[in-house]
Amino acid sequence: MPEQCPNSTGRRSKDGIRYLLVSWYAKDEAAFKGSRITLIDISPSSSTYLTYRHILLVQPDIPASVTDYSQYASYAPLNVHAGGMAYFKGKLYISSTNLGVRVFDLNKIIEVSTGDTTNDKCGKDSNGNLFAFNYRYILPQTGYQKINNANPFSTIQVNDEGTQFWTGQYYSGSADALPLCLRSSDFPSMQTGSFRIAESYP
Repeated sequence: MPEQCPNSTGRRSKDGIRYLLVSWYAKDEAAFKGSRITLIDISPSSSTYLTYRHILLVQPDIPASVTDYSQYASYAPLNVHAGGMAYFKGKLYISSTNLGVRVFDLNKIIEVSTGDTTNDKCGKDSNGNLFAFNYRYILPQTGYQKINNANPFSTIQVNDEGTQFWTGQYYSGSADALPLCLRSSDFPSMQTGSFRIAESYP
């Protein structure tokens, strides 16, 4: 299910090509695949104009047991409601309802050689093969910012000046709810996980 596009300051440019990013989270029988993003080429002069690629979001916490697929080592799908996201200085910040903010480095997208050929495996097996269901690319989580009382944290945006992150929370029928504001200067304290797979593959 599609969730959100970043605001205009969150559009990604690389090698002269501009991309629009969209976040999704899986539901129903595909819920075990977690969340993904989509990069769409929005440069009219590009030879790949309006083409897109889905990329699976992954994180280093391996679930103790799964029933819907085969889980290997190193990384697992990100099973969160990937709501709002913001692009800032090469990083993608995704709101995570019960945690706060998860961080992804868009320069660390990894191609999975087994992509498009299997639908029921994820992670790195004992032979070094990388699986990501039927996705060809994964984007590893590289850090996070825990926010106290994050639930129901649901969106994030960079202000027009590029100096602050604005966060929003979803409340139903509450007139007392106020949005949280995080300044970009708060984010250098983000904790970086030991995501080994990103060190071995470009």
